[in-house]
Amino acid sequence: MQEVSRTTAKMMIKKRVQTVKSFHITLTTWKRDRRIEIIKNNGSCEYRENGYEKLNKKNLNNTKVMALLDKQMQVEFPRSHKLFINVK
Repeated sequence: MQEVSRTTAKMMIKKRVQTVKSFHITLTTWKRDRRIEIIKNNGSCEYRENGYEKLNKKNLNNTKVMALLDKQMQVEFPRSHKLFINVK
């Protein structure tokens, strides 16, 4: 896992969503009690959230995933400036 800022994490995820066909990204806090996962397989994205809120969304396109990520990062990581990101 790599520690990055929130803005860097958003940029990394946006770049990967647009260019790579399949991946698994996990965002966590330092305590690792809150997590956001984005999984992409052959063009279809899945969004999983486990923390303050529990949320699972499937069959999302790239723009919906990024909009949901922007909104939910405020909920899950309200005071976190640094996040841990794991990309597979």
